[in-house]
Amino acid sequence: MACTPEVPDVPPREAPWTPPPGLDAERAAVISEAIVGTSLDPWALELREVEVWDNDVWHVEGSPRRTAGWVRRDPSGGAPFVLVHGLWWLAYAVGPRVDLAAACEALLEMQAIPVADRDWDLERALNERCAPALAVVALSETHPELAVRVARQWLEGGAAYSASAALHFERAITAHMRGDHCLALADARVVAAEWREIQRTLTGEQLGYWEYLEEIEPLLADLERRARQSRPVMPEVPAEGPVPAELVPALIAALEDVAQRQYGQPGGVSLSRHPIVDALIRVGEPAIPALLDTLEHDDRLTRSVHFWRDFVPARTVLAVHEAAYTALANILESSGFEVVATGDDLTSRGPSGRARVAAAMRRLWELTRGLPPERRRARILADDGAGSLAWAEAAEWIVSRERSARLESSLALPWIPRSVSPDAPMRGEPLRADIDPTITEQMVRRASDALADDRERHACELVGAALQWDFDAATRALRPFGRACIRAEWCGCAPTIVAALDDRALLREYARWPGLADLDGAYELWPILAHPNAPETRQLAARLFAERGALARRPRAPDRLVTRTTLAIPELRAFLRRALDDDAEVGQVDRWEDGLGITFDGGWFAVDDPTPLEGPQPIRRRDIYALDLSTLTGVGFSMAWPIERRDAAIARMLEALADETRWRLEQ
Repeated sequence: MACTPEVPDVPPREAPWTPPPGLDAERAAVISEAIVGTSLDPWALELREVEVWDNDVWHVEGSPRRTAGWVRRDPSGGAPFVLVHGLWWLAYAVGPRVDLAAACEALLEMQAIPVADRDWDLERALNERCAPALAVVALSETHPELAVRVARQWLEGGAAYSASAALHFERAITAHMRGDHCLALADARVVAAEWREIQRTLTGEQLGYWEYLEEIEPLLADLERRARQSRPVMPEVPAEGPVPAELVPALIAALEDVAQRQYGQPGGVSLSRHPIVDALIRVGEPAIPALLDTLEHDDRLTRSVHFWRDFVPARTVLAVHEAAYTALANILESSGFEVVATGDDLTSRGPSGRARVAAAMRRLWELTRGLPPERRRARILADDGAGSLAWAEAAEWIVSRERSARLESSLALPWIPRSVSPDAPMRGEPLRADIDPTITEQMVRRASDALADDRERHACELVGAALQWDFDAATRALRPFGRACIRAEWCGCAPTIVAALDDRALLREYARWPGLADLDGAYELWPILAHPNAPETRQLAARLFAERGALARRPRAPDRLVTRTTLAIPELRAFLRRALDDDAEVGQVDRWEDGLGITFDGGWFAVDDPTPLEGPQPIRRRDIYALDLSTLTGVGFSMAWPIERRDAAIARMLEALADETRWRLEQ
């Protein structure tokens, strides 16, 4: 296992430290504790320009970085080590000395600027030069007043820990990711000690900021386990096709070396692409018992890390049970788990979340074991205890036309799409012979059950599957569900159901659907487009696009609302014509670096428009609507044009909107 060389033994500083005048005893004690008895002695180190081999969660193997740090020469003649912002690194190049006092003055000036206005790269560079504890001690004799100011700034709000715990945590994570076990273990031990001290001394919001350090406890335990045990060997597996079942124990043991990288932010970690997880998936059903046992009982960690954003310090080292779950979900073609945010994952759900998923997966296997694939889905739909997620996944499997995706992991954005042939039969075709109840009736029934359990998304997925499976039968069965959906606090498939059903009573109820209160897309208008001649439709359209309605008070229409399709609605075109006649000044246009910038009450946007513009100009409501309608009407328009030219273009748009035949749709 890879190991970074340890820092050479350096005699600890034993001499007492004399604080500068004006530094209170509490702050002086913190600084004394940071250096006395350690190798952090500014008189034994030199602050110099250096080059180190740095890394982060994107570039785990590292890359060279120029910075400044406190250099310690190796007495034995080896490569020098350098202390950069609280961390020791091997120095690959050493340059000239750095003016410490000037760096600290510049840092204090930077920290006096509001956070939003700071140059973050410069602040990081200054922090590395003005390492707080060392800087305070080194400046005490030559610049005592500056030393006091640095100490006070450093120790505000628990900042004494920032140069140690946070940086050691990140380096422990990245070292573990690339398999540098010695460095990861050394840093994890430092962080664990710092985390205990933080918990002892901080409370409230100050403690809350550091709660991400809780992750160090399972990581340290796993690193210490690895130090005691030999590393498992990945068995040789075929490059393609089935993998022999006798390899499962070795593959399970090797899951601790699954080292996949996150592919974006937000994003997931493609666990199923790792050769070990992929091999387990290719074993198939014979691997399920061992995978279930791993999901339930294995407490090891992988070397894969998930995070919400790289600039937020929290990191989650994904557990081995999450890799096992990924293989299991792909074999069963059922997830059993849903993320609720882009930073969510199964590992973060803790023991209780893990136990729920494991119980659901084991129940699913026991319920469907030995059945053909389509019969498994029918069994799930018929099972009252399967739950809304399992019902929805079973319904979507039945109407899918081939295996169209692989579950990458439990994380956000987990699917790899594959091409699907629209001419291929649905995978559930053999189930069409079921008549008591039919598959359609089962799907609609489970949609109602899911809605009653406040699982609106699952309910709507079941409705969509029912309409794909048998449109006519589904529309006959969906009326009671449609009324319940409209009355629910939020049931997003109400437009689909009302559009599909020829039911005037349902149209009247749809006018009260909560989703219409904040009209922002074409989807909500489907019922109007589907039933253009119903009186209820015309009344609803008149209300939505009324002259003094909610939409009329916006300076700009939602960009997803006005489309080639929705322009078939006469009331919407009438609303747009009124907007194109509105001369009210609502904002201004100016030349920005990337084009024209439009600012108005409630928002701003930029357009790629090279038209010359001399200084900021006022814009009217009609100008914003004209810009949005330019492509749909085929009439060119620029905010930078003189007002006469803009008005001429708007006149042509008004003529286009008045031409009813141009916007008529085939039913």
